[in-house]
Amino acid sequence: MTKMSCQKLPIKSPGAPLMLIQRTRETINPDYIVEYQCNWLRIGESHTGINSPAGCAALARDAGATSTYHPPTKKCVVGREGGTEKANADTHYMVKTQVDEEDPFKEDEDEEDPFAMTCDEEKEACPERETALKAELASSKDQLAASQADKRPHYHIQQHG
Repeated sequence: MTKMSCQKLPIKSPGAPLMLIQRTRETINPDYIVEYQCNWLRIGESHTGINSPAGCAALARDAGATSTYHPPTKKCVVGREGGTEKANADTHYMVKTQVDEEDPFKEDEDEEDPFAMTCDEEKEACPERETALKAELASSKDQLAASQADKRPHYHIQQHG
């Protein structure tokens, strides 16, 4: 579990860029992960007597919202959806993040393709593939020659007689 400390980070005047620490993730429980940001608040419902940022985040879990913890007062604000956000000194702002789920369709690099051709099958298919590729090349060359012929300037010479 990560210990956060935002108290020593200065907050700048309104409108000025806010000094933030690099976002840090903490797992509150296996299916609930929050990302911390310091000195920020989303207005919402206030709770008192909360002993830690993790306790505050747990309050917001079921609401699916953000939460802000203020250690000096042991207050937690569960942010309202669409609530006003603003700078606020000495606070831990926590946002629910996606749980990194393992991709169920991820290919196992060690696993062989069950539909892959055997070496003998590839060898038998090679002449057919070569013939098809040569035909495709010839067709492409013909198309190129035809398109270049259309681009050549045509000179009309008139004879005076």
